[in-house]
Amino acid sequence: TLFIFDGDNRWGRLRESQRVYDLAHPREVVLLGRLSVYKDLLLMPIARESLRHDTASWNTSTQVERTRELWHEGSSGPAAVLASCLQAPRVKLLLRDAGLKLPVIVAPLDQELPQHGIRKILPSFAALATTRDAAYELVALMYYRR
Repeated sequence: TLFIFDGDNRWGRLRESQRVYDLAHPREVVLLGRLSVYKDLLLMPIARESLRHDTASWNTSTQVERTRELWHEGSSGPAAVLASCLQAPRVKLLLRDAGLKLPVIVAPLDQELPQHGIRKILPSFAALATTRDAAYELVALMYYRR
């Protein structure tokens, strides 16, 4: 079972979901999040019968709780959680605290930031968005650690 946590970096998550599906062929792909992301998954070459949409969670801690509930109620086989590279540290912490020993698959940013040349130091919308999301994750990680 592949549990996909909705949140920042939607396109990176979708690309990584497809990559994982192509490699591992999970029996079930469960999106915990928005209907719009589920509709995007329906457009991808993923077997419709394996897709499941769960709307009961509205933040990361409830996504973890729903993952625990869904995994224990119907999935006895291996499972993993897919989250963005920014959200992954917090997801790992919450999974551990919930007693879930599930691997976290890290999805890339929607748009990778330049690593070389002058563009590396020039302001960009992608860098601003990443900074905003990273700052949010740092504060949220501190909150959950308390």
